Amino acid sequence: MPSYYHIFDPRIGLAWDVFGNGKTSVRAGFGIYHDMINVNSNNDTISAPPWALSVDIPFPVSLESPYQGHNVPFPAFPPFQHDQTFAFPYFGNEFDPTMKYPVLMQRNLAIEHQLPKGLLARIAYEGMNSYHLFGGVEQNAGVYHPGVSTFENVQQSRPMGQYFTSNSINTATGTANYNALALTVEKRVTRGLTFLGGFRWAKMIDELNGAGTSMGQGDYTTPNPKFDYGLSSVDVNRQFIGSFVWELPTFDSLGFFGRNVIGGWRSSGILTLRAGFPYSILSGLDYSYSGIGADRADLIGNPNLPGGRSTAAKLQEWFNTAAFTFNAPGTYGDSGRDILRGPGLATLDFSLTKSFPLKFGHFGETQRIDFRAEAFNMFNHPNFGKPDNTITDPTFGQVLSAGSSRIMQLAPKFAF
Repeated sequence: MPSYYHIFDPRIGLAWDVFGNGKTSVRAGFGIYHDMINVNSNNDTISAPPWALSVDIPFPVSLESPYQGHNVPFPAFPPFQHDQTFAFPYFGNEFDPTMKYPVLMQRNLAIEHQLPKGLLARIAYEGMNSYHLFGGVEQNAGVYHPGVSTFENVQQSRPMGQYFTSNSINTATGTANYNALALTVEKRVTRGLTFLGGFRWAKMIDELNGAGTSMGQGDYTTPNPKFDYGLSSVDVNRQFIGSFVWELPTFDSLGFFGRNVIGGWRSSGILTLRAGFPYSILSGLDYSYSGIGADRADLIGNPNLPGGRSTAAKLQEWFNTAAFTFNAPGTYGDSGRDILRGPGLATLDFSLTKSFPLKFGHFGETQRIDFRAEAFNMFNHPNFGKPDNTITDPTFGQVLSAGSSRIMQLAPKFAF
């Protein structure tokens, strides 16, 4: 790959005191950034021949004699000799020599206004566009032949089937864009109550959730990356996060008990409410006969079920499973990427802390005992995972997992 010494990454920002009284401001910023290729992708490449030996046999004659009809290069030890024999076909993994570095363009615009009683309100737009994102594209997908293609003869239908099984080329062809409206209210004080609350309404679209090209298999579900353009698998379209710190009074009128037992505590918490993550519906069978094995299902009805159902009914069938069927032979499925959304999340993390001063020794040194009580997911709200999204699974459409239940911990600490 060529070196790039001419990369230009400008950043610009501005802040404007609108009325000159320090209470209303407009802030904006724009920047261009370049990313780099992760090391794991390079490691995948050295797992492929000629740096390593492998024998790929999709459908062996039998398990008793799996190498029948194939050249067996083992045993062999690196460094390989110049006359080392490699067993064809094997998986390929290479880099596009014309690949460019990923480019990220970020922008934001915010209006802030100071309200009475220490309140600050902010409304902001956040955006980002990304180009030349890294990913592996399959170059040797099987070609469908009506009436002829089967699961067993996919290898014979690959254009380079004599030499390669899967052959992924690491390139930078992906794109992504993100846009969000963020509303924030903040209150800061030296003692008493401090809080920060924010709501974000956002949308993120991309073609690939992550890149790895593991063992030569392409990251995209088809040889055409644009087929996967849709909601990002990490898109959160609605989210509220609120946090607070509240210092309780000391109740001096109640004497020692008011100052040191029921008074002087500090409580804090974080409330998180967000929508669930998107997901796709997978066929579970390689009806495209491409050898990629990531076909999506065909959509034949309305995937949404009526509201008002019990939690048990939702967990048993999160979406209308009858709205999907296996993809038509020779196709990759028409249901689209990440068209459904899983369960959301609601959790409150809470803590109570207090320091108890102690005095010991001849010189009146001050020690203290710090006490902390914490509760994660304080109300033990069930936060369910995504439903089973593969048609061939007997639990298709069911929600089978959940996040952590309530966790509580107590921690004393002696400081001296």
